[in-house]
Amino acid sequence: MNKKIDIIIPCYNEAENIDYIIAEIDKYIKNLNYEYEFTFIDDGSTDDTYKKIMESSSKRKNINAIK
Repeated sequence: MNKKIDIIIPCYNEAENIDYIIAEIDKYIKNLNYEYEFTFIDDGSTDDTYKKIMESSSKRKNINAIK
């Protein structure tokens, strides 16, 4: 059985950084023997943060969003 990591990321006006943070975390975790899941919490952003998270979520099953 693989170990699982839940990565909780609070966001506020971070639309430009969503792809970057996913890529950076992937870079370090992908070679480990872990299953992992992202949960982004959009804390009332006024930019496209939630939209960007949802776009990423539609491409990968391990990305979730809470608004």
